[in-house]
Amino acid sequence: MRYICNTEEQVLNLYDELADAPVFAYDIEYLTEKNQFLGIGIATEENSYYVPFQHDTKLKQLEPSFFFNVMFCIFSDSTTIKAIHGGMVFEIGLLQKYGVDVVNYFDTMIAHWLVDENTKQGLKELMLIEYGKVRSKFKALPKDYPVKITAEYCMQDAENTLQLYHNLRPRLEAEKVDKWFYNVEMPLIKILLDMSKYGFPVDLKWLTEGVSKEIQTKIIAAKSSIFKVAGQLFNLEANKQMAEFLFDKLKLPATKVTEKTGSRSVNEEALKAIESKHKVVSDVLEYRGLQKLQSTYVEGILNAVKDDERIHAELVQQGTRTGRFSCRNINMQNIPQKGELGKKIRQTFVAEKGYALLKADQSQFELRIMAHKSEDQTLVNAYKNNLDLHKQTASKLFNKTEELVTKDERYIGKTGNFALQYGMGKHTWCNYLNNEGIAVEREVSDSWWNVWWANFPGVKAYHDKILKQLSIDEFVYTFSPRKRRFPQFKYYASQASTNKDMYFRVLQMWREAVNASIQGFVGNWMRLSMLEFVAKLPEELKDKCFMIMQVHDELVFHCREEVVDIAKPYINKCMVQPYGLKLKVPLEVEIQQLKRWGGDE
Repeated sequence: MRYICNTEEQVLNLYDELADAPVFAYDIEYLTEKNQFLGIGIATEENSYYVPFQHDTKLKQLEPSFFFNVMFCIFSDSTTIKAIHGGMVFEIGLLQKYGVDVVNYFDTMIAHWLVDENTKQGLKELMLIEYGKVRSKFKALPKDYPVKITAEYCMQDAENTLQLYHNLRPRLEAEKVDKWFYNVEMPLIKILLDMSKYGFPVDLKWLTEGVSKEIQTKIIAAKSSIFKVAGQLFNLEANKQMAEFLFDKLKLPATKVTEKTGSRSVNEEALKAIESKHKVVSDVLEYRGLQKLQSTYVEGILNAVKDDERIHAELVQQGTRTGRFSCRNINMQNIPQKGELGKKIRQTFVAEKGYALLKADQSQFELRIMAHKSEDQTLVNAYKNNLDLHKQTASKLFNKTEELVTKDERYIGKTGNFALQYGMGKHTWCNYLNNEGIAVEREVSDSWWNVWWANFPGVKAYHDKILKQLSIDEFVYTFSPRKRRFPQFKYYASQASTNKDMYFRVLQMWREAVNASIQGFVGNWMRLSMLEFVAKLPEELKDKCFMIMQVHDELVFHCREEVVDIAKPYINKCMVQPYGLKLKVPLEVEIQQLKRWGGDE
């Protein structure tokens, strides 16, 4: 049965029912834009309830503080399981504002992601996938959020979450990821929540009076150069007008057409192909790059900064298929770091007075994981003996001793090491090099490709091992027992000999599998490092050293200056050997002490 619970007596009766329940599910209805806590829906095995708090209605409602004062013991009871769905921000975080520290929670979104990372993890999608159910009555709530309709909607979500809990608990055990779920993913929820609540300090003056003005000045200069060549003003954002200017007026060759309309393409790839034909193409590319910096990053940061002058981004555990985090409410992983302006945007993120930023980066992490997994002797020997792998690779590519390798040649060796380990084909490799500013003909890039693979036979053997596992199991292990599944691989492979599209799909899945086996390992190793940092934080670092962001292969900390020397070795230990784990090659963590994330001035 479903009930609206809006009196003190009903809340006390609900308390008694929940006190006897081994498990219940709950769902929050909250309007972020209005900071309005509408209510909470709760589902037990027998009944469902909705407790209204802050609807715009004359119907009797309860104060959230009263409800949670009564229910404090229920939500903090370690013997009762609380099922939630994607509940970091509201189901866990919002309740903390009312003094409730929820324990023994079971997030069905993360649980389903562990057993099936290929599907969308929204509650509506999962109910359709698992049970063929759709939310027939409620596609969306009315804008005025009437109590009765909101109550039905919220109670249904709580009921669905409870149903998913019963579905997923045995599946976690069957997939042997139950221990990982309970010991890693569930504790991480509060760690990521604390990181988001703490935030990353921002220097607004630096951004608005320095970086933004510099970008705007360069935008004006780039537009002026383009219009001077054009001899007239036109809309630089209109692709049709841009195509007419470049291909009709300047007679530059159109190298690509769009898939949907067949019109002449003026995207970045098409323009880079003709960049050497006319200087104005470089001006157009520069203009677009500057516009992106301004609109995506400068304005994005300004829109995301809160009153405390910090960015409170959220890392999402189930945001990728491999096990890496994604990031929302400004994607910190995409904050640029290349180029003068990119570096300056990154420098917007700062340490506050009396603090330092500690930027801890796993050096060549993906290559070290490849060495560990493939046991390629060239890789293993380089890392065990602390050799310069990139210079070593360049010496092979250019057939010269390492002493004679130039800085530019070493960069090509480095590019090869990071790109080719994942199985990049010859054509893509040539394009990749040219896009990286390394002008090279196909014949030369092909020879480098051949030499690289000849120099790393263990990596080739590892790729073949992945292909064999895909052919049998349709999955690869990322970080045992974690898997990345490719459920249609056998079917595609069976059609590949007679169907070109299927053949290329097999190649693509094979490369994705190799990539996932490394990226997933990296992502999960980083999870363990973060867990250990919090779980074993020394007393002298408590309330003085805060983990505030995880980006790519690095962790960022906001640390009181007086404890930096204590924090550095502790951070290094957590990242090199989390919980005592070791690789077959040594890891190396580079820890920089900074005032600005992009490097000090």
